[in-house]
Amino acid sequence: MRTPPTPADLNLPADKYLEWRPGQRQTIEDVLQAFDEYKYVLLNAPWGSGKTIVATAVQRLMDVRSVNLTHCLDPDTPVLMADFTWILLRDVVIGDEVISLDEYPDQTSRWTTARRKTRIAKVIGKVMEDAPIRLRVRTDKGSVIATPEHKWLVRNKQRRLEWKETQYLIPSDAIKWFAQPQTQHFDYRHGYIAAAFDGEGHVRLKVGTGGRGGSHLVFTQRTNSMLREVRRMLGIDGFTFVERVMHNGVMALAIRGGMPEIIRFLAMYRPKRLLDLLPGALEGFDPQFTGFATVQSVGSVGPGSVACIETTTGVFIANGLVSHNTIQLQNQYLETMDWASVVTGRRNHACELDQLKAVNATANEAPCKEGAKCEYIRPDGCSYYRTLYAAADNPQAVLNYAYATRILQSGGVLRGQSGNPFRRYLLVCDEGDLAEGAIIDAVTIRLDKGLATQFDAPYRSANPALLADWAIDIVHRIATWYKPQQDDALCGDHELPLCEDCGHRPSREITQKYRRSTAFVRALAELRGIGSPDDWIVTHDNRGISIRPIWGWTVSQQTLFRHFDKALIMSATLGDPKALAKKLALPNGEWVSIDVPCTFPVENRPAFYWPVVKVSRKTDSAEFDRLAAAINWIAEQDGLQEKKGIIHTGSFRIANELFVRLAQKSDRYVGHVGAQSGTKDSIIQMLRDDTRPLIALSPSLATGVDIPYEIGFQVIAKVPYGDLGDPVVRARKDYMAAGIPFGRQNYDGEAINTVVQAYGRAVRAPDDKGVTFILDGNFWSLYKRTYTPEYFSEALKWLRKEGSDNRR
Repeated sequence: MRTPPTPADLNLPADKYLEWRPGQRQTIEDVLQAFDEYKYVLLNAPWGSGKTIVATAVQRLMDVRSVNLTHCLDPDTPVLMADFTWILLRDVVIGDEVISLDEYPDQTSRWTTARRKTRIAKVIGKVMEDAPIRLRVRTDKGSVIATPEHKWLVRNKQRRLEWKETQYLIPSDAIKWFAQPQTQHFDYRHGYIAAAFDGEGHVRLKVGTGGRGGSHLVFTQRTNSMLREVRRMLGIDGFTFVERVMHNGVMALAIRGGMPEIIRFLAMYRPKRLLDLLPGALEGFDPQFTGFATVQSVGSVGPGSVACIETTTGVFIANGLVSHNTIQLQNQYLETMDWASVVTGRRNHACELDQLKAVNATANEAPCKEGAKCEYIRPDGCSYYRTLYAAADNPQAVLNYAYATRILQSGGVLRGQSGNPFRRYLLVCDEGDLAEGAIIDAVTIRLDKGLATQFDAPYRSANPALLADWAIDIVHRIATWYKPQQDDALCGDHELPLCEDCGHRPSREITQKYRRSTAFVRALAELRGIGSPDDWIVTHDNRGISIRPIWGWTVSQQTLFRHFDKALIMSATLGDPKALAKKLALPNGEWVSIDVPCTFPVENRPAFYWPVVKVSRKTDSAEFDRLAAAINWIAEQDGLQEKKGIIHTGSFRIANELFVRLAQKSDRYVGHVGAQSGTKDSIIQMLRDDTRPLIALSPSLATGVDIPYEIGFQVIAKVPYGDLGDPVVRARKDYMAAGIPFGRQNYDGEAINTVVQAYGRAVRAPDDKGVTFILDGNFWSLYKRTYTPEYFSEALKWLRKEGSDNRR
């Protein structure tokens, strides 16, 4: 065996890694042997197996240089998106747009005191990892979990805003607060309000004059039954309002609370006409009227999962609080691998050139990005090049997927070095089940709606070939249009957006217009080079057009894998290795899959299949009655009456159907409706902190719940298939390969993978115990025709209610 007796023999820190975990040494040996014959190793390693240390040991024993791709806030922290929805941090993908703020105040502002403005930012990086230390920050407006180094925008004693790390927060600190997270509801009341405001509502988001906020949301109606219903329903959801009679006798009902309450309203009710009026409405908004959240306590919650996103502005809204880029949590990954070097994108580093430093410009706005010479391109230069040179010299470099796909395409990355130092022998893909999605998101082309319309794009077309032809046809028009903007934005002698030598200082409007136009020109260039348009799909939203590959195999080798001799792709839920290999274009005969046994005792984590109802869109009231009765029967069994539980519902509609039935039987049930309703984050907090044996009903708890020793049982009420209303999901499902329904097989595989992920919520430690019940009658046929890991199959049994017949 090539693996030494202890981690210390590989120079791993003895204070952290005194001995190998159970089975870890054998896993390392299996991977090394596999690399003797194969280029790609797919490692399906369940909870507690220590994947990161396995990868490090393999790299050191092979004596090669590696690039580790990773995916830090709690993954279940809600993030405010540009379309006024709240999405869990773990579900945010590269390319998404979020509501953000300037990282630093605008020094060119007309205000006496420099102020930050709201921005629409794009997510350009994402990381998911395990963190050894996490802190919970409780405020009067909610709580968040973050690593000690994570930064928040806090008001100091001089009443100015500054970034402050979680570990230094104290009670009474005031964190800048934006809006209360809100889940969209799908019931009659919320549909009624949405329709009412779509018909007779008006919204405006802007700064007023004379120190007063100018944002308002108004509903107008003559005094009638509709007005009375709107008043009543808004009151149920906690909205307050003022009323006045207009000159024509019509009553105007205005929501109180300013922008925070308007955002809460839009997220809860989603009135389509009003939302269509608002794309970009928060760009340049002064958030002074949004308020603060007062810190009440900061305490440790132990190790667990964290997630990290990188945005173009360095800021996003996390659970209503103004948060700094969590890309710094990539450094949390280095608490496990503190010998490695992390590389972050240009937007995480300030430009050191005097004329750009004065306006807090980032390295992403620096001339060197476009190939210009710069005195700071050296090992001891600006922070961006210092980290780049350091990582180039380090045997282990940590990058995120988005940054890797960009930098690997470059030839000479560093002055004085030939070739690309990140094209190495070994590639390690952590969270490998997310690799395909991360690669697709990194190459997705996005066209600005306004500019595409201006140049007569076939805007409503779903044909990628038609859009590619359009991009070719307008090349000369684009060049003629773009040149004056360059001339306005850049100085003639140095081609800088801000140049003190030339006295060139364009207005903020000119600079913003130039950046928007530049992004559009680059997107058109990418669109012209997409190759076979049949392999791509077009989607539309309020912000523009997205053109993305349907499958990862279209771009994965070109953008990532071809730059490495070997690749270790690992996750706790890789799914079917054959399907993953196909999606990543791994050639047959060049890959092998290794299943790592689960070290948690199987008797501590049983799963029982009890087919109560085949749940679907056609499920009727009587069937929901039977399903609710079965869930309540489970909850009342000896040993479970005093245990907390989770009911995985697959959709909000099913969660609501079950809640209205179960809430009549016990006050243990909590969900997204009712007196104890909340967001996913607040539900998880209740499960963690409340001493009562609560039972949570939600479609959103299959991932991100990490509460050891608290969850005694869980029920999977419905198999969680993908939403076929999504055109991308539909296109993938309908895909046929040589007469084989690969798309359907993949659709099934992703559903069973989510079941396995949900199964993992109950038992989080070797001595933890929890039981899972699967009640959807559609499960067994899905299970029999799809791949599942051995650690799940060995725990699965049939159950009869009387308990007299347990069989596989």
